[in-house]
Amino acid sequence: MKKATRSRFCAALATVGLGLTGLAAAPSSTTAATPVTGAYSVPADLVEIRETTSEAGFIHPGVGLTADHLENMRTQVHAGVEPWASYYDAMTQTRYAAADFTASIQGPTDEQPTSTAYDNAGMRSRQHADSIGAMTQTLMYLVTGDELYRANALRIIRSWSSLDPTQYRYFPDAHIHTGVPLYQTLVAAEIIRSTEPVNDELDGYDLRWTARDQQRIEDNLIRPVLDTFLYSQNRLWNQHLYGVIGMVGAAIFLDDPELYAERVEWFTVNSTYESEHTINGGDVNGSLAAIIRIIDADDPLNTYGEDFLQVMEMGRDQAHAEGDIGLLTALARIVDNQGTRVDPVEGTVSTDPDAVSPYEFLDNRILAGGDVFAAFMMGEELPWVDTSGGSGKLAEAYRGRLREPLTELYYQYKYVADVDVEKEAPHVAEVYEHRDGPLFYYGSNVLNFWNERGSDFTGAEYWVAFPPELAEQDITVPAAGDGPELPLEKFGHTLGMGAKHMVDNAGEAFVRLDAKKDDAQVAVRRVVWADRTSTALVGVRVRTNGTALLEAARNSKAEPFTTVQLPDTHGRWRYVWFDVDSSKVPTVGDNIVFFRATGGQAHVDVEAVLADANSTLTPPVFDDGASLDRVAVAGEPYTRTFGVTGSAGNDVVLELQDAPKGAELSDNGTLTWLPGGKKKDRGAHDLVVVASDELTDTALAVTITVAPDRPAAIKTLVAGLDAPSAYTTSTWQPVAEARDAASAAAENAGPAEFAGLLEDLSVRIDSLELLNPRLPDGTLDFSGLVTSPDLSPAMLAILVDGDNQTFWGDIRRPSVLLDFGAGYGFRADAFGWLARDTFPDRSHGANAYGSNDGTTWTLLTEHPTEGDDVAIETIAVREDVRDSRFRYLKLQVDEPKGPGIFSMADIRIHGERIEAGLD
Repeated sequence: MKKATRSRFCAALATVGLGLTGLAAAPSSTTAATPVTGAYSVPADLVEIRETTSEAGFIHPGVGLTADHLENMRTQVHAGVEPWASYYDAMTQTRYAAADFTASIQGPTDEQPTSTAYDNAGMRSRQHADSIGAMTQTLMYLVTGDELYRANALRIIRSWSSLDPTQYRYFPDAHIHTGVPLYQTLVAAEIIRSTEPVNDELDGYDLRWTARDQQRIEDNLIRPVLDTFLYSQNRLWNQHLYGVIGMVGAAIFLDDPELYAERVEWFTVNSTYESEHTINGGDVNGSLAAIIRIIDADDPLNTYGEDFLQVMEMGRDQAHAEGDIGLLTALARIVDNQGTRVDPVEGTVSTDPDAVSPYEFLDNRILAGGDVFAAFMMGEELPWVDTSGGSGKLAEAYRGRLREPLTELYYQYKYVADVDVEKEAPHVAEVYEHRDGPLFYYGSNVLNFWNERGSDFTGAEYWVAFPPELAEQDITVPAAGDGPELPLEKFGHTLGMGAKHMVDNAGEAFVRLDAKKDDAQVAVRRVVWADRTSTALVGVRVRTNGTALLEAARNSKAEPFTTVQLPDTHGRWRYVWFDVDSSKVPTVGDNIVFFRATGGQAHVDVEAVLADANSTLTPPVFDDGASLDRVAVAGEPYTRTFGVTGSAGNDVVLELQDAPKGAELSDNGTLTWLPGGKKKDRGAHDLVVVASDELTDTALAVTITVAPDRPAAIKTLVAGLDAPSAYTTSTWQPVAEARDAASAAAENAGPAEFAGLLEDLSVRIDSLELLNPRLPDGTLDFSGLVTSPDLSPAMLAILVDGDNQTFWGDIRRPSVLLDFGAGYGFRADAFGWLARDTFPDRSHGANAYGSNDGTTWTLLTEHPTEGDDVAIETIAVREDVRDSRFRYLKLQVDEPKGPGIFSMADIRIHGERIEAGLD
């Protein structure tokens, strides 16, 4: 095939000085050393990149990266220009840049790999890693000129070109996971075949790209992957896109215009899509036009009164939505590299005058979708409709996890598509302003952008295609930072007029929350919690000028999952903390937390959040917990000592704030106060006790209610309690005894003795346990009453939260057991079942069973579940067992419909808990 060829050199490199710092030293073929940071010399003989245009019209190299991209990258790396220099340096720090990197299937020769069958997920994982290695070795070769790297890349490519095409077999999810490795392999092969080695051989190894190499990669890798795994346009949302990126890359590499045109249309519109799915009513076309769509104002499902854009997979989870934006952006680059234009409506390859670039398609639709995604991930709430007519909503799963997926989107639209991104997509611009560099903290770990994340494609190879305009802008590449702490200057997004970013006179950046306003809120993204199976401390660095409350919630409209009493820090920066142990806080935002300041007149300045503070903070802890309510008698001294533990032996200083007149706190934590006897002195008095160590403040909110006399004090304590039968016998009896003791001593006991009796009664009231706690719908709140060998306390709490997007996990066994405990049982009239959102089939065919010995089981429900993720499905208990008591409850799938996975979002018990001996 004849090709138009144009040799590409960069003459400017000849003038680049030697000994530049911060770049990798090129190893010689004899030393084969892994590059390290240090001085770098420009190779004497630059690798020639041959740009060609095939008879079919394809530009090579052009799978992802063009000759212009490659030469510009090399020029800037040699010159030490950012951002290329830092990204190259980061790439060289990975295992893929090692001079001895080999393919995972490398055998005794390139044509004798250790595995030849592509029929399982393990092979896909191996190709994914090897394809990154091939790209890395190829780029190292281009920059250093060392042909050892070319040899390594060729060995990887040739090993994977030696698979047996007759041993390809589809395996579960192969259509999702094989497209990206194929694309990455072809990025490397495209560069290799567009360059010529200086030497034909290296130690006897052929460095040339031969006709045999071309034939073998086509016959043994590309076409079998396309035919076996990547042949359908009917895949689910970004499962489709993961395949299309491999398909389009393959079409370019093969110089196949028909395949290319077909698969480009699958990327843009996918008009021949035929649903094979039940999720979202089957409306799961993964093309650009379908996955980022406009919801018209006149749509019957649209209750917002205006058109709006939504990214469909954001109703599933934000990890998949992130994949959508990253894949669509990369595909637009790949297609645009070829100079391809598409019909502005149909998305078909077109040369008509009105044809547009893939970036411009549907009015810059990828950018618009990226802005919607970025807004939600940073904390904005968005309009949303379930296009299937169900109860689906924007998913909280993975919200806030942003790890630089939008930098390519920003650059390509700003410099290639010439769009004012700050105006058209302000949230994309905001994410870019606070972007990561190539090395960044994710939780307590430093990640490298050039990494292996399974199918979580983020377009890492894009760094080579950074727009050349950046070389003129004195770009500063963000450093990884000093640690895992999340500064709100970068990771905080303010919401409402009561919150704003500020910088003080000392140059300290922070977010100020005005506790006087009801909209003082900030969302903090990229939160990576500690292991929440035990103590999981979160530190918040604050500065206040008065006491207030800091509420933490999983989204801007949710009830707080915890509330922290803030002390007056007297204008000093201090840490406050809370614990997200899942047994105490069942549900938090996946990777985001929303802070609201309330309950005071203070300014609350928030500088940073340390999501995993277990190894950093050892805060003082009050024995009384987070708050305390007590009763005192007017005219009688009130004395109480506040116990403090923790702080790892550090000195702890105690302080009393907002205290009533005359109240004092000693150094050992003893509060003394004589409440006045006048009517104005009665009622509730709020104060704050603060324990401080070197870094941390812990504030205890205390309310002391002053009663006019002793009988009134007792009455105040028991007021509001339910009838004795509402509580378990074991917790009510101590209350009755303490109440009677206080009543008997009210007339003659001394002040100290009576105060002790009131304290004892308060403690026992605090320990009361309802026999039958109820949910808002009147059903039994069993979450704190049962134990389970299958579910953690946090999972049990999720089963009563009324949210179809939180669920007990994907259990790969047919049943789940709940135990009401020795001495207790349950009786039920009906059970309610709510399936996991978008996966109702995973709860189909379930029944409830009861048992008293855990061995012999009685069927309770009249029929199995159908599986409903829109509303709770209530199924009556069989009439003949409605009055029977059971200790154990088993939820079991008897008629499975899904993929062998049992998932439930919520369970309801219409019934009651019964104490042994009371039935």
